[in-house]
Amino acid sequence: FFPNSETPANIFNSVSTKQQHNDQNLTAVSGGVQHIPTNQIPNNDTEAPTTIDFHPQNSTCEAANARKMMDELLNEQSKCTNEILLAEQELLRAQQRLEAAKRNKDHMDAKVNEVAEQLTDSLLKEHTRWNAQYKKLKKYKEATGHCDLKRNPTRSSKGRKDLANDTGIDDPSILSSLGSWIGQVRLEARRPPGHPDRLEAYKIIALNRLGFDWQPRENY
Repeated sequence: FFPNSETPANIFNSVSTKQQHNDQNLTAVSGGVQHIPTNQIPNNDTEAPTTIDFHPQNSTCEAANARKMMDELLNEQSKCTNEILLAEQELLRAQQRLEAAKRNKDHMDAKVNEVAEQLTDSLLKEHTRWNAQYKKLKKYKEATGHCDLKRNPTRSSKGRKDLANDTGIDDPSILSSLGSWIGQVRLEARRPPGHPDRLEAYKIIALNRLGFDWQPRENY
């Protein structure tokens, strides 16, 4: 006997429907209940939160890039070292050439002086202004016994008269010009060897024969 005309089949169907509603997942939220589909509920047994994203292929690429960069730097460093070695070798060869050139220069200086000594008399016969002034200085030396001709040897009348008597030169301008020439000679003699305006070797030899004073007490 089933009250309200409920048959066993109806009772089973009713129970099944209630069971389905009870099986729905309920999540408590403020102010009510939210239904969450079963397929959206995380499975704590199979999906653990990931804290480290580690990819072996990324690590390999990073190492390869680092090795490439380091190899390039080492290659440049090696080039710099090789450049230093080459420069040192070139410097050594240059120093050797320099020493050889100095020895050759010393040899040539000695050769020039030797030949100039032999050719001085012949070179003094050239018709040049320098040789003409040298002959005047030689005449002055023979008359006075020295070559210390001042820049203004005829500054006083007494000086002009004495020089005229001693040298036979009564033109003051000649002696003044000769004094300036002597000053120029000393200047050219101080030029370094190889300078285009340096006094020629035979001229130095000729003046030394006169006992020329290259560094007098009174500068010209």
